[in-house]
Amino acid sequence: MTNSSTSSSENTDFLYKPQKIPCFRQTMLYGLTGGLVLGALRFYRTRNPWKTTDVAVFGTLLFSSVSWVLCRYEYRSYREQLRKSFDLQQEKLLFDKHNETEKPNNSAIEDSYEKKT
Repeated sequence: MTNSSTSSSENTDFLYKPQKIPCFRQTMLYGLTGGLVLGALRFYRTRNPWKTTDVAVFGTLLFSSVSWVLCRYEYRSYREQLRKSFDLQQEKLLFDKHNETEKPNNSAIEDSYEKKT
């Protein structure tokens, strides 16, 4: 029963803690700034607050959408690169451990070399 309550709280966690969503802050900053700039330019040209508001809202949506897609693409590629490097390190570690167990006992060879010199 606790698993279902935990999973449901995790599913709705993004509603209460948007700062934990990767790329959310950057997307909102770019979107709001872009919408504000477009709205200001539109107001400067037309002096009509209704058209200005429309342009500002659509500009915010446009800039936020584009920023979200680009940021998530970079985030996914970064995570994939981290996963690959982690897998390579794990393989190298396993390879090194495997080679250490198969090494011949070099102490006998080293002892015979020391006796010759």
